[in-house]
Amino acid sequence: MTYSPQSKQQTWQTAPVLVQAQALLDTLGRVHAISRARSREPGRAAVDPCAWSCTHTLSAKYGEQHLEAQLERYSRTLASFADAYGPGPVLLVTAPARIELCGGHLDYIDYFQDKVLTFASREYDMLMVARPRADQTVRGISLQPGFAPFEFSIADFPGGRSCHGGSAELVRSEWLSYLDYAGTPEPDWSNYLKGSGFYLQHLYPERQIRGIDLVVNSTIPPSGGASSSSALVMCSGYAFRALNGLPADPEEMATSGAQAEWYVGTRGGMMDHATMAFGKPDHAVRITFQPFSVAAVPTPADGYEWVTFYSHPTGVTPEILAKDNEISAVSCSILPLLIERALSDSPDLETPWRAFLRGVEREDADGIADLVLHCQPLLDSLPETLSLQELAEIVPGLRERVRRLYPSLAQIRGAEWPMPIRSKARYHLGEVQRVIEESRTLEQSTSGSDEGEVTASISRLGRLLDETHEGLRDLYGVSTDEVENLVGCVRSHPAVLGARVMGFGLGGNVLALVKSAAVGSVIEKAQTEYYRPRGRDGVADLHILVHTPGAGLGPVDPFAGARSTLIGLANHWENWQANDPDILSLASGMLGIEGLADYTPTRPIKPLVLCGGKSTRFGGDRPKVLAEILGKPALEWVLEVLRSLPNSLPPLLLTSNEKSTCEQIRQQLDGRFEVGYLVDNDLLGTGHAVWLARERLADFDGITLVTEGTQAVLQRDTVLKSLLIHEAVGCAVMTMPTTAKDRPYAYLRRDDQGFVCDSCETRLEGAPPIERGEDNVSVYFMEGRELLPALEAARQRALDRSTGAYRLGQLGFPNEIVKSLVAAGRLVLGLCLAEEWEAQSLKTPSDCATVAQWVASRNTRTPGQRSDWTEGSEG
Repeated sequence: MTYSPQSKQQTWQTAPVLVQAQALLDTLGRVHAISRARSREPGRAAVDPCAWSCTHTLSAKYGEQHLEAQLERYSRTLASFADAYGPGPVLLVTAPARIELCGGHLDYIDYFQDKVLTFASREYDMLMVARPRADQTVRGISLQPGFAPFEFSIADFPGGRSCHGGSAELVRSEWLSYLDYAGTPEPDWSNYLKGSGFYLQHLYPERQIRGIDLVVNSTIPPSGGASSSSALVMCSGYAFRALNGLPADPEEMATSGAQAEWYVGTRGGMMDHATMAFGKPDHAVRITFQPFSVAAVPTPADGYEWVTFYSHPTGVTPEILAKDNEISAVSCSILPLLIERALSDSPDLETPWRAFLRGVEREDADGIADLVLHCQPLLDSLPETLSLQELAEIVPGLRERVRRLYPSLAQIRGAEWPMPIRSKARYHLGEVQRVIEESRTLEQSTSGSDEGEVTASISRLGRLLDETHEGLRDLYGVSTDEVENLVGCVRSHPAVLGARVMGFGLGGNVLALVKSAAVGSVIEKAQTEYYRPRGRDGVADLHILVHTPGAGLGPVDPFAGARSTLIGLANHWENWQANDPDILSLASGMLGIEGLADYTPTRPIKPLVLCGGKSTRFGGDRPKVLAEILGKPALEWVLEVLRSLPNSLPPLLLTSNEKSTCEQIRQQLDGRFEVGYLVDNDLLGTGHAVWLARERLADFDGITLVTEGTQAVLQRDTVLKSLLIHEAVGCAVMTMPTTAKDRPYAYLRRDDQGFVCDSCETRLEGAPPIERGEDNVSVYFMEGRELLPALEAARQRALDRSTGAYRLGQLGFPNEIVKSLVAAGRLVLGLCLAEEWEAQSLKTPSDCATVAQWVASRNTRTPGQRSDWTEGSEG
């Protein structure tokens, strides 16, 4: 797999899949029980679709051998979240530990095309459970000791001019201006969340980014060189986007994550963030910058293991920040300038340099060593060290730029501190050579058919790891005595092929390539010679970890299998009656309830009742919503059903002044129902009427229910059952109950897999009639946070650009919305659970008698009893 910005082969769907925390907790408990039962009596575990789904998801993600530990971890995290913030729906997202094979400290240079080689750890990651808030507050809890709970508001970000959609340089410049103004904050883990939230608000100043409540449970060792800090930024960045309805793709997340992390005072690149965004099972990722691209590189699967050994924490101390800023300043700002000056002063140095640049871009694994060798005269011309004071004398004005970009350097080091220059450049050129060679070596180690060739490739891979460590120690100065002791201990075992310090250095993890058969003895050697003499237990303290390449950042849906089954059953509309018991059972299980009688929507329901329109076919002086059905207006039958729904807010009636509709409705209801009113004088269709309510719905984050005020036949159980399935599926933007019917008036179209692909109307749109299909029953559920963006997208599709008017004269609901959502790849659910007569509406006065017949029938039947439809009708 190769990713480039042009191909966009990897994308994320950030419409969040929310799961009910308590239901998931209960299911995880059942998985534990099933697992124990299976161990005692194999084959006798009860069939439990939700438990099976959780087992499959977590086993596939972490490996069967880690299932029990992950069940306990997820259960503990969910329970902690519920204790802190209460029950309800949550988003689960993980970001993996970053394991760096080669290319450290290259991801932020820009004087040649930098490359890194990394992978995402399958076994060790950060788990974040999050829930959106109505305000901008962010509250966080970590289950790791030493990290205190925090609370802040995204509103604390002062904002600035809009830069969304502008150039990357404009976005970066404006962000740097804010960082310069804000200064470096006092060290605290909440700063990574602040940087993430503030940067997103910086990108979208026209929006009010909502806050989240979150709990973090990480198995990535903190301050260990596996980038637990970047995992915080990436998890929260995804959660903020998903729960605010904002788009994201892997490249955007990597770029934004790197910039957001600068808030804490560091000035690193995006290696960690890109690894987390693009991680792929059983593969390393070779990340190239300028221009950005990612290529998957296979890793040895059999016979070898990647093992990390933790030395001591790196931390984010003032001294570390100064070292970080110094490294970045030299690599990003000073070296490019000095090299260009050297080339200008000595033109004979330019030819080998330009050849080296081309060789890096071509990834010339065969010739790169010679190209680096030919650049040695250029490197020799660079100063050994240089201070900020000397820099100011060479290039007036550059010192101020360095001060602004790297504040800790000037504040802590001072103007006369000698910054190593030449050694950094030597490391850079040697390391990019190793990235290219190591990528080729990995490919050879997995593609070679000859055992001797594979062994030679693996041995070469180990030597490259050793060379990287030597460069980091001798040229970059980021090793320590403790790290050297640990590397020496591990490397002395004959089954260890190579070892290097990871990440920034100055502590953290050492990565070793180890023969699988000897992993146990290598670990015991480290325990005996390094950890025990220091009073530590490397295994019990999780300071020794075995990693395999796994997937990257993304949401975790433990109910994915059950959800897929539920959607599949629902999509078979013609078999609904046979599948109905399984659908209800599965949906109830995903919500942690016994059935429909126990169901209360977990989020508020906001009904919008369409009461306007011209009523051309109905005639008369009274609006058709006030047509009498068994002694009371049709609208009152609808309002009684809506009022009976648990967790339902007062309906908003979308009326008009046509036939004095709004005033007549007010007089008729006479305060007996708690409702709101919105007058639509445009009369440009039902979708346009809903769009006019956008200010009333702007901050609503529940489920919007749209229906017609004439649907007197509407059944409460139809609404509740549809809501139950909508919440259980969790990822549908729009859900509508339908009914199977001959000659349907407003029918759905489905693709060959049963997914809704269109919504048609035979009268206004002139859609071709069909003999049998699904008729909607004029009840539609939409995610509140999705309604307005979907409406705006539908409006833009429906407008005639030359006239500014709707092409069909109006904006239909749901047809235009369905078309727009399907075109955007979003899920629309059609649930063929309604009875056929529920499609009956009031189009002409003669429909009143038919509607009255079915209302009377509905009111006299026992719950669950179905009626036989004996005549067709235009619904």
